[in-house]
Amino acid sequence: MFRSALFCSVAVMLASSAAFAGPQTVFSKDHLTTFISPLSAAQQQAQAGKAGAGGVANKFATAYKYGLYWCCSGGTIAGKNSPLGQSIEQGNPFTPKATKTVTKITVGAAYSSGTNSVTVSLYNDDNNAPGSVIASGTVKNLPDFGTCCGTVSIKIPATQLVKGTQYWVVLSAPDDGIESWSFSEIDQVHDQTYAINQGGAGWQVVTMSKASFAWDVK
Repeated sequence: MFRSALFCSVAVMLASSAAFAGPQTVFSKDHLTTFISPLSAAQQQAQAGKAGAGGVANKFATAYKYGLYWCCSGGTIAGKNSPLGQSIEQGNPFTPKATKTVTKITVGAAYSSGTNSVTVSLYNDDNNAPGSVIASGTVKNLPDFGTCCGTVSIKIPATQLVKGTQYWVVLSAPDDGIESWSFSEIDQVHDQTYAINQGGAGWQVVTMSKASFAWDVK
């Protein structure tokens, strides 16, 4: 049902989407969501990937070798000098159920145009929005948008996350880059919370009826 709805959305947006970053990528009118056309998606070769289960929080569908996340739509992550003409950062919150030390963040991010890299950051919470950066790292050579299911990871200094305290995983792009943060497939029922910093205007937190982004922290 979720996939059918996405394909219908893509079909509509092909006629009304904004700037075109690559041979297969289109954008929603507000630039916050990236899509790949059903035809292009069908032509992509599957790339099996691994993302470890468990940890403090996990949004990968680890039970499915060829479906860790949804391949063909995600949140736009863009730099200020990208073809979209503005920066876009996005993030998801999580709250550990137990106090634990973490050293790694893995994301289902994919490359669209410009410099092929993404910065992955762990933020503390400030009044239900991303506050200050706790740890951060940049990774290169992301898989191409529309393929599944490669992942990229950053190693961070051992960081203790406290039970019952909210944190955020946030992605940002290089100045000329456009990347996509793939949607998770593990919960297509409940509303999800997102933080969006568009054009450097500050964080806006929204709740929407769509999947979380694909990531894990461990």
